[in-house]
Amino acid sequence: MNYKYIKYKLLVVLFIIVFFGKNSSLAQKYDENDIKAVYLYNFSNFVSWTKPTYKIWPNQQPNFKFVIGIFGENHLVKILENVTKQNKKQYYTWEIRHYTKAEEIDSCNMLFFSGVKTSEVIKVFKHIKGKQILTVGDNIANFCHIGGIINFLPASSAKPFEINNKAALNERLKISPKLLRLAEIIEKNE
Repeated sequence: MNYKYIKYKLLVVLFIIVFFGKNSSLAQKYDENDIKAVYLYNFSNFVSWTKPTYKIWPNQQPNFKFVIGIFGENHLVKILENVTKQNKKQYYTWEIRHYTKAEEIDSCNMLFFSGVKTSEVIKVFKHIKGKQILTVGDNIANFCHIGGIINFLPASSAKPFEINNKAALNERLKISPKLLRLAEIIEKNE
């Protein structure tokens, strides 16, 4: 399976959901966690990390390891492992890590928060500030307002997720306009 196939699969699922509703047997083949895992995987294609150590990032840097951290509930670990295993990039490998404490987070490129309280999120944000980590919340109240970058919204929302682009820029991350068009844009103190 390659990136184009995953993208095609996601578009088919979204098409089925939009035109036939969530109760369609075709739409039920993929659950919400499958779709979130594919989004997480694809976010790496629409965000640029500008870390000085990434002189050539990431598709031309040999032995580069892209790390997706999961903080809180770990229901996406296996799904993400399958998605990344089936979709290897030519120049780098994937690693999925599960964290339960802020202090455990040493380095990762993306950090997904699921089933955690806002107070825990704030504690983690203080620990990772300035480390150029793309933070993604799983429908966490006020996630983007307190400095998170991307937050999945409930399935009933008009957009699949919200983005705080100012928080991304503060972490020296550049989000593609293609991804921004799919999102509800949030300002930090809205």
